[in-house]
Amino acid sequence: MSKEKETISLQFDISLAKGLVKEGMLLTISFIATLIIMNFDKIILAQYQDSFAVGIYGVAATFSATWYFIATAVSKSIAPIASSRNSSYSIPVVVILLHSVAIAIVIVIWFFTKDIILFLYGTEYIAAIPILQIHILALPFVFFISVRKKILVMRGEAKMVLCYTGISALFFLPTALLLSSWLGGVG
Repeated sequence: MSKEKETISLQFDISLAKGLVKEGMLLTISFIATLIIMNFDKIILAQYQDSFAVGIYGVAATFSATWYFIATAVSKSIAPIASSRNSSYSIPVVVILLHSVAIAIVIVIWFFTKDIILFLYGTEYIAAIPILQIHILALPFVFFISVRKKILVMRGEAKMVLCYTGISALFFLPTALLLSSWLGGVG
């Protein structure tokens, strides 16, 4: 048996590099906008409430962010499978599966919120219970948005990701401002 050496030729493609940088910039802007959206409510709440109320809200928001991270990790794992042409799983099947998982998580957390808060943070943070129950209701939407963004990125549609993020910001920021000033942490 003879071993043949395979030579690999690397060439720099300026048009490909420009395209990747452009797409990367769009995704970076989208990421920064998402960070602003996720922290805007805390900033607004601090304007209308005392630091204790912001701390209570922070407990619920931190716990929710853990589940949002899990949604993102799961969607990053599943999106390539769903978008593959050779996959036996279609995108609608994956979305239904993820929504089912998200709804199961919502139900469990909804009914055990008090136990979770008391176990993790103690009685001082009992006021975080209704905030966490409201936050966790967003989880199915977070799963869906995560999968949609990953599929759009894989299809080279970074502009659409930025558009969706912009539309989310236009809806969320005024709503957070109004509800936080009116209802406090529950808003």
